[in-house]
Amino acid sequence: MSVSRYLILLAAIVATGCGGGGPEIGAVSGIVTLDGKPLEKASILFTPQEGGRASAAVSDAEGNYLLKYTQDTEGALVGQHIVTVTTGGEYYDDEGNEHEREELVPDFYNNSRAYLLTVDPGSNELNLELDSSKSSDASSSGDGGGSMDGFEE
Repeated sequence: MSVSRYLILLAAIVATGCGGGGPEIGAVSGIVTLDGKPLEKASILFTPQEGGRASAAVSDAEGNYLLKYTQDTEGALVGQHIVTVTTGGEYYDDEGNEHEREELVPDFYNNSRAYLLTVDPGSNELNLELDSSKSSDASSSGDGGGSMDGFEE
């Protein structure tokens, strides 16, 4: 009788996911724009304020992005994130030639650490509507980088 009780208890623990669940991840996708126009090949980084692994994406020609937590896992840790968006830096074309891409995004979005968004459990559509007139001086406002509260559905 004690063996069957043990098996029932073990089955209940396995069913609830105790011990191996990992961190809570929310799916995150959206469109990144600069002054209302899609921003192609923008590097997007969501860094959790409470610590932990950051999530990253690169936008396509229409500005669409989908965050990846790991190579095999889409999304980002649930909680508030510092969002960094950049277009500048070196890159290689299909033939292996090195090129320099101009930075189109103001410092507020890639150096101030003041652009904050929150990832909730489940699916999050976070459209990143960047404004070229936003300066890093505005970082003291702590408003998250514009009129957004972090979510657009």
